[in-house]
Amino acid sequence: MRRLPVPLTLFLALAMPAAAQEAPAPAAPTPIKAGEWLKGYEGYFLPFTGMHRPKKRVVAFSLAVDAQGVPAGCTILDSSGVEEMDALVCRLMRQLARFEPARDAQGNAVPSTWESKFRASNY
Repeated sequence: MRRLPVPLTLFLALAMPAAAQEAPAPAAPTPIKAGEWLKGYEGYFLPFTGMHRPKKRVVAFSLAVDAQGVPAGCTILDSSGVEEMDALVCRLMRQLARFEPARDAQGNAVPSTWESKFRASNY
C-alpha cells in the first residue's frame, strides 16, 4: 500500500465537505413554567389513585415539540398501567405545555422532543 506524503494527507482531511462532518444535535427545548402546567388539574387524577388502586401512578412520556415551542404530539414511553390516565397525561401536556424551542447551531428554532415523567399520588 502506497503512503501519501504528509502535506497531501492533511489537505485531504481539511478539504472534507461539511456534510461529511457530523452536525451537533440541536439544544433541547426549554419548558416555560412547567410547575404551573397542571395546577388546578390535580382532581382529574383522583380516579386513578383512589382506595382500590396503588397509591402512586407514574407515566413516562415524550412530547414532539414544534419550532414554535408547542407540543405537536405525545408518545407514552412507560405506561402507568391505566390507559385512561396515560391518555389524560398526553392530552393535558399537549394542551398546557409550552417551551422555548430547541435551536440548531445557527440559532434557528427547530422541532425537537422533550421527555419527562408524571407522578399522580393520593398522598
